[in-house]
Amino acid sequence: VRERRLAVVRWSSVTLLAVGSLATFLLFRSQTDGASFADVVGTPTGRMLFARVLLAVPVLALVASWGRRSAMAWRVVATAVALALGVTCSASGHPNSLDPAVVWISLDLLHVVAISVWLGGLVVLTLADRTLLSEPEAVRPVRRFSAIAMGAVVLAVLTGVVQGLRLAGGLDDVTATTWGRLLLVKVTVVVAVVAVAGVTRWLLHHEGPGSLRRTVLLEAVAVVAVLALAAGMVGQAPRAGAASRPFDEQ
Repeated sequence: VRERRLAVVRWSSVTLLAVGSLATFLLFRSQTDGASFADVVGTPTGRMLFARVLLAVPVLALVASWGRRSAMAWRVVATAVALALGVTCSASGHPNSLDPAVVWISLDLLHVVAISVWLGGLVVLTLADRTLLSEPEAVRPVRRFSAIAMGAVVLAVLTGVVQGLRLAGGLDDVTATTWGRLLLVKVTVVVAVVAVAGVTRWLLHHEGPGSLRRTVLLEAVAVVAVLALAAGMVGQAPRAGAASRPFDEQ
């Protein structure tokens, strides 16, 4: 039963990755007023979005070879593909417009990796059997993930704050744009998630892994909400445009 649940998660994730990546690329192309495929892929955003579609193939191969996941080569390839997917997310968004782009794309990649590690562990804990979490053998790996998750949360918050301030140009006009208002909602949800994560960590150290199911589920749902808000921010301008006004020119 446990292996069946994990298999459903793996294949569902691959399907969502492939469908979502292809849909994002096609939606981007639909906004280019009939530009050719070569022209779309020739843009930085189009190139990254198409690369994400192509990366779904090695991800599929990795999931299909899950039975050999203990091999070092499998882990190295899986890590490299995961980082490449993260780069396509960072390099196709707002960080690509900042200078120097390499620095801000790298910072955003750290942000994406931290959230992925955090949410990935939450998904596994959420779908784990209650009896499995109650076993003595579960204490050590769950506590290890708890320590890793705490570091991931700190990294995600710090990198998110730095990027938010840089993109918005400060806090003065953050409410003047849809991007800024979504950012404030996102920050509010993140604060709530961190509070729930604190409760989860307290329960782990005082009552054991078997008591985590409800708080971990709530934490996972809240992090998904944060990702949804982040997705809504991608298509919004971080700063308000210059106001239109009459002018005379010769």
